Amino acid sequence: MMIEGEWMKMGEGIGMLNEEEETLADVWSLFTYSDGVVVGGRFNRAGNLQTTSLAKFSNNIWSVPNFELKLSGQNTMLPYIKSITKIGEEFYFGGNFGQLKSSGPFSSELGLACLMGSDLNLTFGYQPTSAIQQLTQGFFDEHGVNALAPYTFNNEDGVLIGGNFMFAGSIKVNGIAFINNETSEISQIMDSEGNVGMEGPGTKEVHAFYQDSSMLYIGGVFQGMGGKSSFNIISMDQNQSVQPLAGGLFTDLGVTTIIGDSNYIYAGGTVVGINNITDSVFANGIARYRRKLNRWDNMNGGISFFGIPANVKAMAIHKGELYVGGGGFTNAGDTISHGLIKWDGENWKTVYINGAKGLAG
Repeated sequence: MMIEGEWMKMGEGIGMLNEEEETLADVWSLFTYSDGVVVGGRFNRAGNLQTTSLAKFSNNIWSVPNFELKLSGQNTMLPYIKSITKIGEEFYFGGNFGQLKSSGPFSSELGLACLMGSDLNLTFGYQPTSAIQQLTQGFFDEHGVNALAPYTFNNEDGVLIGGNFMFAGSIKVNGIAFINNETSEISQIMDSEGNVGMEGPGTKEVHAFYQDSSMLYIGGVFQGMGGKSSFNIISMDQNQSVQPLAGGLFTDLGVTTIIGDSNYIYAGGTVVGINNITDSVFANGIARYRRKLNRWDNMNGGISFFGIPANVKAMAIHKGELYVGGGGFTNAGDTISHGLIKWDGENWKTVYINGAKGLAG
């Protein structure tokens, strides 16, 4: 048996101040850079410091920002940070929060917002961007900003924002918008026919971005973009020309993570089927798109939790192999690996950590 890695403690980790709620803490986003790793999620403790869902770990020490976040109105649930990115010296944080304060009282309503901060030591001064607002109501986890990506739009640098919203201020955006890094102005992503953002008869949400040298890949819950049909995943070039990925993927709750290499695009989430236009096949949690053939395959049936399709939440490529994590899965076919498994290009393989098959068992 080959040991592929060992876990190392990050101080006292993140969690909840109330020990009875410790298992409710979540990490949803990590951003690594030269000075450490910035962690976002839903938690109110980092090490022994109090925070609201955001912290940094560097040199074996936790630090927290000098502002506090909260949800809008009288909602006392903990806000969350779901995506983090950085342009130059500025961080962008996306999630579900409506107000913030530093040394004074909480701000007026921001809507479902993104936030910028420019101090690398994470003792941020803050500058709220234009508010991202959603007009419809729903469950707590169905609001907010889900994905951020550095992007150049009309020769201007900024950040692409994806989430569960219809409007940015008074501008209709349908789940995706661009924010200028210098002016904080928001622009629609719109084709020459006037189609704005993501398309479909019902829910239009963006959960994931992935960029390579020529294309941006968008995952979520939708039925197309730019007048072209592609279920829950689609691509767009630097001129905002949209290209379907065959017919896309069938999912329960959307495509939530995307990654790729020179030959393939991998998409994970609550994937249950593949739409190759000429035929459709089942899939479990993940699928692979063959760029040259414009065709999906189900990667030997995908991964599952005791036979139930898994919810893939994260992927990474290392030394030519795809590592897949999240969702509490147990196996891929006869290959056992709990919560973390890898794909060598042809077959699934167990990941051994500290002698265990995956993250447990």
